[in-house]
Amino acid sequence: MTDTSNEEIIRTAYRECFTSKSGELVLNHLMETFDFWRSTYSPGQHDESLIREGGRNVVLLILALMREEKSREAVEARRSAIEEFFRPRG
Repeated sequence: MTDTSNEEIIRTAYRECFTSKSGELVLNHLMETFDFWRSTYSPGQHDESLIREGGRNVVLLILALMREEKSREAVEARRSAIEEFFRPRG
């Protein structure tokens, strides 16, 4: 089995899981729990911001894997931007 077919199997599993009634309930709970709809930035609390953004990224990964089109490039670009934002300065 190739990486491409493994990825599609995983994407299909995510879609099947999170588009069910129970899956939608869980996904909505994750969105609320991990501040998906709010800013994850905590002024003066670098570590707290990183932890909150990490949780939010779990939800973003789930949503990206559920999409039909391949969005690996978009996920990688977002990850790079986040890493750059939180890279220690000085």
